[in-house]
Amino acid sequence: MARFSRRNHSQAAAPAAGARIVLASFRPTTEGFEKLPADPAAAGLVTLALPNGNAAELLESTFHQQRFDDLGDAAKARVAAFAKAIAGSPDSRLRRAAAGYEGLEAAEAEVLARDPAGDVRTALSQNHHAVLRLAPATLVEFCGVEPELIRNVTSELSRPDDEDDVEACRERIKAIEAALAVNPDQSVRTDARAYVARFIERFEEAAGEKKRPRFIDLRSRHQDDPVFSEPLGEYVWVLGFAGAEGGDGWLADDAPVMPLARTIFESSCFGCWLPEGSASEEVLDRLALERSYEIRGEIARREDIPAAAAKRLIADPVREVRSAVLENEAATEHLSDEEILAAIGGDPYVIEDLCEGFPGERIAKLIAAKFAGHADPRVAEAIAGLDLEEDAEA
Repeated sequence: MARFSRRNHSQAAAPAAGARIVLASFRPTTEGFEKLPADPAAAGLVTLALPNGNAAELLESTFHQQRFDDLGDAAKARVAAFAKAIAGSPDSRLRRAAAGYEGLEAAEAEVLARDPAGDVRTALSQNHHAVLRLAPATLVEFCGVEPELIRNVTSELSRPDDEDDVEACRERIKAIEAALAVNPDQSVRTDARAYVARFIERFEEAAGEKKRPRFIDLRSRHQDDPVFSEPLGEYVWVLGFAGAEGGDGWLADDAPVMPLARTIFESSCFGCWLPEGSASEEVLDRLALERSYEIRGEIARREDIPAAAAKRLIADPVREVRSAVLENEAATEHLSDEEILAAIGGDPYVIEDLCEGFPGERIAKLIAAKFAGHADPRVAEAIAGLDLEEDAEA
């Protein structure tokens, strides 16, 4: 059945009442995330309290894209405890995120199946592993006559993850099929029975003809990126809990923590979970150190970019990141004329790109003064298009 269902994880401590979710970065002291650093300062810990809505955005991306297979038992216990904590949150946005966690225990799945928030139930219906943790009768009750839930659940049941899943899916899909007989909506019956037929074709007929059944590896939806694939000494990112009054008590070895792969930052909408003005300078400076140029580019484009990050990224080895800094007036305010001109470097493409992007007056004047008379006609044409006299009159 599901990968997490047979593991006996050691228990991790529950967060204190009123605890807030924090984004944190530090250097791990052991491989595999088996122990959290005992000395936050030495580990270079930086934290940022996230509003629940922002944390939910980041968690939904995490559960949809990230795999936890490579974590050790202690780390998996902390992940499970984190998911359990948000599954019991009074905030339905966090419960919706928890409903997408494939390691949900049966008790948590049953509670979320009766959640008063419709989007929480929808998220649960799209979680293959959670659907299999609901008993057939509970699953029928969960779906009721709701078309979206019936479609989602029968779709998940029609594609077992492996051979161990087949019997569990068969039992549940037959229960759903029986309930469909009294469903008054013809379109719902038709859609759901199409998934039933798909299951029969793949597994019932394959078994009768002694063919190997066609499994769909649901893990292919995850990016094949171990959570902590970086060598020791590299900064990592996690979500944890801080007490209602702040502090770093979540760093205890048994604290609930959700590690984040770098691909989560690369694929997530920064504006959704880390809006402008919401992050401290130390967090943005840390993100500017990331090895992913996509993450560095996100920081380069922010209006709240700190001076240290701007000065680091204007000398970035990737042209796309340097260009993002040059196009961001909030970033260039932190830079000297020499730093700006060094980043442009006389590259005709960069000059043309900046001129066509309606640069601010300072950048325009620097380009015109530095590169007037450039041997490349492309540069001369770009500078001619700046219309500096009109800018001066305005």
